[in-house]
Amino acid sequence: MNYFTISEHTTPDDLRRRYRTLCKRNHPDRGGSDETQAQINAEYQQALLQLAETEKQKGDESTADQYIRMAKRHIYNMYAEMKTPLIKKYVPEQYHGLAMEVAKLFEGALVG
Repeated sequence: MNYFTISEHTTPDDLRRRYRTLCKRNHPDRGGSDETQAQINAEYQQALLQLAETEKQKGDESTADQYIRMAKRHIYNMYAEMKTPLIKKYVPEQYHGLAMEVAKLFEGALVG
């Protein structure tokens, strides 16, 4: 399914509003499925990257870089939300510290 439509007038704010609306309707905590939410997240990131590519083609590297940073920040935020509960659920307690350290390294790669 295509949740995001990009036109020449689409802005990151337009995408963000659409993303929030979709999350409110489809989030697993509100009766939606994990698969649908994952698809929405992936398409949102792709839409931001598509906007960045459009700006690069126009010659606006600064705006393109801004949109790429927004996509990276979205990935980081999704990861940060999931990190601690997943570690507590799936990693044996004696390895929580190590798992959190590895997670910090991964965060650095995402944000950097």
